[in-house]
Amino acid sequence: MAKTNVLVTYDVSSKQPAVKKEMKDLGYEDSWVANGPQPSKGTYYLPNTTLWKQAEGLTATQAKQDFIKAVEKINATLLQNQKVKIERLITVQFSIWDGIPGEVHQKNV
Repeated sequence: MAKTNVLVTYDVSSKQPAVKKEMKDLGYEDSWVANGPQPSKGTYYLPNTTLWKQAEGLTATQAKQDFIKAVEKINATLLQNQKVKIERLITVQFSIWDGIPGEVHQKNV
């Protein structure tokens, strides 16, 4: 089975750093290194609430389920009035991309 790239972009009501950490624990990343010719060579940093993952057989549906499970894991430790709400979530498989590298994210976001 071939490796696929899936991009995940989202907004949550609160606890963004915790959500991002849970997703990173599942292998999602907030940057990637492009090894192609200039100008695309270098590290590309995604927007703060966007992650990606490359894995064999990974689908957009599986990435969505990973995200829901990550939020559920966080919510299991919170009081009802503190629970994280997924405000929006889009997952998409991709292969062709272009972008502006950006800067490294601050540790607390």
